Amino acid sequence: MDNNGRGRIVRDALVNSEAVPIITKVMETFKAANPKSSDLRAVVLDKDCSEIACVQHVFPGAYIVLCKFHVLKTFRSAVARLVQGGEAKQKVSKILETLVCGNDFDASYTSLQATAGTAFLEYATLIRTGCPSKICGQQTCTRM
Repeated sequence: MDNNGRGRIVRDALVNSEAVPIITKVMETFKAANPKSSDLRAVVLDKDCSEIACVQHVFPGAYIVLCKFHVLKTFRSAVARLVQGGEAKQKVSKILETLVCGNDFDASYTSLQATAGTAFLEYATLIRTGCPSKICGQQTCTRM
C-alpha cells in the first residue's frame, strides 16, 4: 500500500518462461534495485505455484494473497468438471463466490458440503487443507 492506502503494481517483467529460476531472478533483481522492498508485506498473485514458491523464497515474510479473479476462474473450471447438473453447478458457483469474497466462510462451506457432489468436495477439502498442487491444477508443484 502506498501512503494513500492504495495498492500499486511495482514490477512487470516480460519473460520467455515462468520457470522458477527465471521468476526468482526477476524478483531478486527487483529486491536488489529496491532496498525498501524488505518492507514488503503482501504480494498479490494468480494461482501459479512457481510464483508462489519464488515469493516465499525471495520475500519470506510477505503474505501471499491470491487474486480473486484467478481463484474464481479456477473454481469455475473445477465446477464444470466435477459438479453434475446445471442447477447444482449454478448453486455451487454462487457459494464459491461467497466464500472467495470473505462473507461468512463457515456457513458458506456448510452450504457447499450440502450442495456439491463428492468429487468437488474432495477437491475443496484438498484446497482447504492447503494442497498446493490441487490449487494450481498441477500434478506437482515446483518448490524451492
